[in-house]
Amino acid sequence: MDTLEKTKDVIDENLDIFEIIFSNIKKAVPNIIIAVLFFIIGYVIAKILRKKIRTMMNIANMDVTLAGFLSQVLFFCVLIVISIASLSILGIPSSSFIAALGGFGIAVGLALQSNLSNFASGIIIIIFKPFKVGDYIETKDQISGTVRTISIMNTALDTTDNKKIFIPNSSLTTNYVVNYSKNDIRNIILNIKISYDADHNRAIEILKSILENSKYTIQGADVICEINELSIYYVNILAKTSVKNNSYWDMYYSVMKEIKDKFTSEKIEFAHLDTVHKA
Repeated sequence: MDTLEKTKDVIDENLDIFEIIFSNIKKAVPNIIIAVLFFIIGYVIAKILRKKIRTMMNIANMDVTLAGFLSQVLFFCVLIVISIASLSILGIPSSSFIAALGGFGIAVGLALQSNLSNFASGIIIIIFKPFKVGDYIETKDQISGTVRTISIMNTALDTTDNKKIFIPNSSLTTNYVVNYSKNDIRNIILNIKISYDADHNRAIEILKSILENSKYTIQGADVICEINELSIYYVNILAKTSVKNNSYWDMYYSVMKEIKDKFTSEKIEFAHLDTVHKA
């Protein structure tokens, strides 16, 4: 009988504990629902604000790169405020949360130093503008493409074959970057290789005429056409002039086609690298 009595007492005690837990959960459920709804609504509002702020910055003719970066930073700041408010609804004091967040931030900061470096590098890119959205760049690793976004952690490029590449910001500030869009004027440099049997003087005349008469050549720009290499395989003619940056590829394709057509019609033979010239 004593054993049954003790068992009954233990069961009663456990039932009391479960009742207390269930009662607390029941009381907390409305707050949990409210907190979740508040966070979801706040998140949606934060996204709308990010879009609105970016639109306003664009209307104000703010730099596209800066507008995109600042809108992202503001979005995450609003998100942190919403998170703190949601936890406050659950009864968690904001001061405790901020203190915990501070400690957690230090721990995470030590663990994610590279990400903090990317964030700092993003700010450096925005301030010093080695490149901006819309520029065509090439990295030290010979990755090239058009800059589409500069975010707090990485920079996104679109390649010429329409691939998206994400590069950590830190690698763009610690290594050299070639910006093909920075200058308004670029030099177009062609290396045309002809055989030793071809008339090099006539080839030079044709190349000079094509560059001088191209609609893309900047008016008054120097046109240089000279032999700059005598290889055992070919005679190399350097052809060079200046073109507006936004017309570079139009001129390149146009000129290359015209060179091929003219050389073919005048029977000027391009070099074959499998043929060695014998002096």
